[in-house]
Amino acid sequence: MNALAATNRNFRLASKLLGIDSKLAKSLLIPFREVECTIPKDDGSLATYVGFRIQHDNSRGPMKGGIRYHPQVETDEVNALAQLMTWKAAVANIPYGGAKGGIGCDPSELTVSELERLTRVFTQKIHDLIGIQIDVPAPDMGTGPQTMAWILDEYSKFHGHSPAIVTGKPIDLGGSLGRDAATGRGVLFATEALLNQHGKTISGQRFVIQGFGNVGSWAAKLISEKGGKVVAVSDITGGIKNSEGLNIPSLLKHSKEHRGVRGFQGGDPIDPNSILLQDCDVLIPAALGGVINRENANEIKAKFVVEAANHPTDPEADEILKKKGVVILPDILANSGGVTVSYFEWVQNIQGFMWDEEKVNKELKTYMTKGFKDVKEMCKTHDCDLRMGAFTLAVNRVARATLLRVNKKRNKQREMAATTSGSAGNRIPELRKDAISNRWVIFSPARAKRPSEFKSNSPAVSDQQLHQRCPFCIGNEHQCAPEIFRFPPDNPDWTLRLIQNLYPALSRDLPSPAPARLANNLTGSVLDGFGFHDVIIETPVHSVQLLDLSPHDVAQVFLAHIKRIHQLATNDSIKYVQVFKNHGASAGASMTHSHSQMIALPVIPPNVSARLGNMKDYFEKTGKCCICEIQQEDLLIDTSDNFFSLVPYAATFPFEIWIVPRHHSAHFHELDAEKAIDLGRLLKLMLRKMSLQLNNPPFNYMIHTSPLHSNASELAYTHWFIQIVPQLTLTAGFEIATGCHINPVFPEDAAKVLREVNVPESG
Repeated sequence: MNALAATNRNFRLASKLLGIDSKLAKSLLIPFREVECTIPKDDGSLATYVGFRIQHDNSRGPMKGGIRYHPQVETDEVNALAQLMTWKAAVANIPYGGAKGGIGCDPSELTVSELERLTRVFTQKIHDLIGIQIDVPAPDMGTGPQTMAWILDEYSKFHGHSPAIVTGKPIDLGGSLGRDAATGRGVLFATEALLNQHGKTISGQRFVIQGFGNVGSWAAKLISEKGGKVVAVSDITGGIKNSEGLNIPSLLKHSKEHRGVRGFQGGDPIDPNSILLQDCDVLIPAALGGVINRENANEIKAKFVVEAANHPTDPEADEILKKKGVVILPDILANSGGVTVSYFEWVQNIQGFMWDEEKVNKELKTYMTKGFKDVKEMCKTHDCDLRMGAFTLAVNRVARATLLRVNKKRNKQREMAATTSGSAGNRIPELRKDAISNRWVIFSPARAKRPSEFKSNSPAVSDQQLHQRCPFCIGNEHQCAPEIFRFPPDNPDWTLRLIQNLYPALSRDLPSPAPARLANNLTGSVLDGFGFHDVIIETPVHSVQLLDLSPHDVAQVFLAHIKRIHQLATNDSIKYVQVFKNHGASAGASMTHSHSQMIALPVIPPNVSARLGNMKDYFEKTGKCCICEIQQEDLLIDTSDNFFSLVPYAATFPFEIWIVPRHHSAHFHELDAEKAIDLGRLLKLMLRKMSLQLNNPPFNYMIHTSPLHSNASELAYTHWFIQIVPQLTLTAGFEIATGCHINPVFPEDAAKVLREVNVPESG
């Protein structure tokens, strides 16, 4: 079981013990932000690195978490670590949420100057996503104080001197005394509390420590100073054992001089893979995750396991050790000393007042001891082990904070929307506005039928309309405007064709337009109508609609759009490409054969400019992309690996649907083939749900993306999505006059109805 699956499992068990509502539980699992950033190596080579900053939750305060440099950094692991940071901060009762980041690189293969360039480029990519009250990074595996110094310096170029933007900095730049030893010292304090609860002390206990980096070496040093006997340690270079106890000061000196414990003369060498199985009282895994598993758990001889590493014990091993009577002190408590002293550093930076090391260590002991006491109380309340005690404590604190920050009146209305099917007598009208359109929508249930009774009155397509002379049908290609390309290429048995529109809105034959000029009446502007207007014939068969195609064939339609956008992007005069589909006569379709269209414009249209402006305003106020923020449980319809569908909070039209990438993405045309298939599967599902529930209504869908030549600063706040609008109501005088639409169906009701539509698998 990977780290993310195991963390989610522990969360769900804790939620079940607490009796947390399933909607709230699901919302607490969704990462607050997941940001992917590709970074070229800035030394003339062609190497590319991928970086992540995953932000899980901010209900209790700004998000907090390390940045690691490691060749195997990947999203699932970083996601799990971000979630663990949320629970760890909550157990420690410090006002943080969880985040985690990393870059997939091997720092040992990079020079200092290369590491600096890489760190600065990464900071340039994420500087608008972090902040003193938003997200505060820290060191992790493969990074350290110098890395934090580079991030601080680069961030300060954009935002002014900001020492509190990172923790784990060098002392001379505002770092905290005691920070270097904090995680190891926290392990000591947590272990003391655990042993005291069992009538024991550190002195006289035998310890085995896997990992002799920062955490393991400090834990060994401090345990030894307290009278504990460290009988075996290991690191990446090897293992060493002495049943009488290792001389830790000598081992520390040797490790520093030889970059590892291998070759130390104060003990016998052992296979580092056997370290976990050595005879001892207390085992401290302080290296990587997943090292204690079902393959070795039965052979572990320790009475106590103190998890100084993140997620070192798999769930299967957890169960085995529990049956053996081994007591496990979980990672979200045992190794929380680092984040706790990071919090102290952040406080000192904000106050502009430095604590002495004695105060730092005294406060750390207070927090760690109180954390253990609080966990034990939860164990008594829920009759559970320490891991579940820690998780129930953490989840309960985060859930309470989340609920306290929700407007109770709005929550009650949303609950009503999710549990009633839109009974008009029980609902009051609302005006809503979202950050994307910045346009008011009136929700007036008194004007509605029950949401589940909404149906289209569009006439069914008759057999007479399936005319054999349709120019879009296979064999009638000569009746169409010139072809641009087809899939498969040069194949008479094509599955898709992209052609010029026979009646284009803009002319591709005009020269590229000159700048706009004043119209003759001097009250407007005029521009030559240069542009491109193309048609995508989505299937060779007249009777087949888009919702009938397989996900792979729907993906082919998207890939045709993408290929054409890349072609159009080579023309510097084209600023924006609008992809849209009209299905049904009342939705604007003049042909019944399934097709979509693309218009490439020499200007950025006003609705697009307004949308981008609204998204920018939201980003400047919050530091967040408003599209990344719109996942709301009672508005969701369905999800896939890469996308989710929902009814927007301020839906302009009844049963309007949006399909949104789960990960931040500015340009539709950057979609790859694998994700296109995933998108095709979800679009097909939404169209089938809409067809079944609303009687195959006419509809439009539009792909809202970013302008072709967007600058880098725009990419942080722009996010593409698909909007699907079934034509169920008319735009009348009030809407035309005010730009304020009346929607008779609350979005929560529409989402609930669509969620519950059962789509036959064979369709």
